[in-house]
Amino acid sequence: MLPDCTNSSPGTGRRIIEHELTGTGIRYVSNPEFLREGRAVRDWDAPDRIVIGAEDYATAELAERMHVGIEAPHMVTDVTSAEMIKYASNAFLATRISFINEIAALCGSVGASIDAVSEGLAMDSRTGARIYAGVGYGGSCFPKDVRALDYLALTSGANADLLRSVINTNNRQRVLPLHALRRRFDGALSGLRVGILGLSFKPETDDVRDAPSLDLIRALVDEGISIRAFDPHASESARPHLPPSVDLVPSVAEAANRAQALVLLTEWDQIVQSDWQIVARCMLPPRYVFDGRNALDPIEMDRLGFEYLGVGRGSVRSSLPEAGLLQLVGPGLAG
Repeated sequence: MLPDCTNSSPGTGRRIIEHELTGTGIRYVSNPEFLREGRAVRDWDAPDRIVIGAEDYATAELAERMHVGIEAPHMVTDVTSAEMIKYASNAFLATRISFINEIAALCGSVGASIDAVSEGLAMDSRTGARIYAGVGYGGSCFPKDVRALDYLALTSGANADLLRSVINTNNRQRVLPLHALRRRFDGALSGLRVGILGLSFKPETDDVRDAPSLDLIRALVDEGISIRAFDPHASESARPHLPPSVDLVPSVAEAANRAQALVLLTEWDQIVQSDWQIVARCMLPPRYVFDGRNALDPIEMDRLGFEYLGVGRGSVRSSLPEAGLLQLVGPGLAG
């Protein structure tokens, strides 16, 4: 039996069976993994599902024996469907992220609170767990899998307008902080000092593959902005992908030192739980903070003297009467 525990694109297993394994007596199984970076060991020990794709019941039964003792729902299907389940799962999560980010943009336009809207959506059992607005997804899985399905649709003649919209929305989210800085500083960005908080595409990993931070930092440097960046674990992996002018520093306070603005891109505990009173003292006016993960408390940030802007949260000062809703904050979802 030839097991495939990787994430082969839909149709790969069928081509291997037809062109490589016919007449060999070797059986092929697709057993996709659903491990999240930063939680891989926990997901391995306690998966939320086990999917087995096989060509016959005997092969599927043999593969199922490998998972004896693991408490999780089991599903047996054909090889191509098992491959598609993995890709469709990532594409659906990416779609949810892009959807809430588009709703956040609408909230910003009409003065609604994305925190209240996302919390209200999560109360509906049909729409799934709460998801948070931010600067978009990254990593090795979501971007690759969405693009792969888009390409598969293109080459097979299927319609993938929704997937293309997901890709476009995610690309736009990455430069939201740039547009916000242009508005706040009236387009005069050359010479501005900005601290970047977080480089990895999500917390608990040093992975910067397709991280929003890389695209944004390059765009900011092109505008003449001076960048100091901090990440608890991803600085070394990010260094080869960043312009030489970017200073990588060992703390939030160092990133904030004499900066007029901060941009939070990864909701590490080491960043979110910083002593923001000290951070404020390190900065220069206007002490502007763009929270790209909606991970900070807007009311507290305002109290400490920051000019705070989240994704789809609108103006803090104009929203103070809704303090109860504005406190509905939390970490963003990533792949």
